[in-house]
Amino acid sequence: MAVVLNLEPLGYSEEAENIIGPSYVAGNPTLLHVLRPDVIITRLAYNITGEIMDEAANLRAIVSATTGLDHIDLDAARDRGIEVLSLQGEAEFLRTIPATAEHTWALLLALLRRIPWAFEDVKAGNWNRDAWRGSNLTGKRITVLGGEGRVGSQVRGYATAFGMKVISADKRFALGDTDILTIHVPLNENTRDMISYDELPRTRILINTSRAEIVNQHAMFVGLLTGRLEGAATDVIPNEREGRVATSLLEYARHHDNLLITPHIGGATHEAMEATEIFCARKLVAWLKQNA
Repeated sequence: MAVVLNLEPLGYSEEAENIIGPSYVAGNPTLLHVLRPDVIITRLAYNITGEIMDEAANLRAIVSATTGLDHIDLDAARDRGIEVLSLQGEAEFLRTIPATAEHTWALLLALLRRIPWAFEDVKAGNWNRDAWRGSNLTGKRITVLGGEGRVGSQVRGYATAFGMKVISADKRFALGDTDILTIHVPLNENTRDMISYDELPRTRILINTSRAEIVNQHAMFVGLLTGRLEGAATDVIPNEREGRVATSLLEYARHHDNLLITPHIGGATHEAMEATEIFCARKLVAWLKQNA
């Protein structure tokens, strides 16, 4: 019987556990050498390197209920003959998962309506309506980078419902002047630092719920400092598995009301995580039967 070790079992779907069956074990990377699992399950907390793969001498598959796989060394997995099972390419299923697109909209509304800072002011005992005047969405121009993809398409639909002027772009040269730029492309060699200092004057507001490295972080910081960028909200940071926000961005956010940072919670709704974990559990069981 194959041993399936879940490296991040906290809050993992009980139904997914039942689908996997008695081979399921909850644990952490310290058990890799001891249990020598055939399969490991991970979310985004760990970088699954070749060294980690080698810790589990029997490893045959890695399961990650994500579309982005930059936390897994895919070359190392391929070299070792290890299958990577994920949500990539599962277009029909993913159309039923709106969590990241909804969080994109939550960040945008919070930023434009200045909600977090208004609430902090109220908690401090103030009631100053005029201090927190925001901006409408209706009539604004929004450019959706990756607009033909799954999340981008969902974001475009919400933008249309808000009466916005919607532009879909998939390449750097397609970017034009816009009020709001939202990012929904995968991280790869073509998209790394795709949004640099040169692109910032073309947009007033930047929203990133994809991967931090698509935006040049120094350029974003300088853009905010100089006013070249009026506001930004990001659900992702570089090297986020280290769990530390860059000091410069954090210090800026502490003293300004135009930068929002959330800890990669775009896809982290109860419904989305339950559905994706169940889907990947079924995908794993099917793979194990085919590769018994």
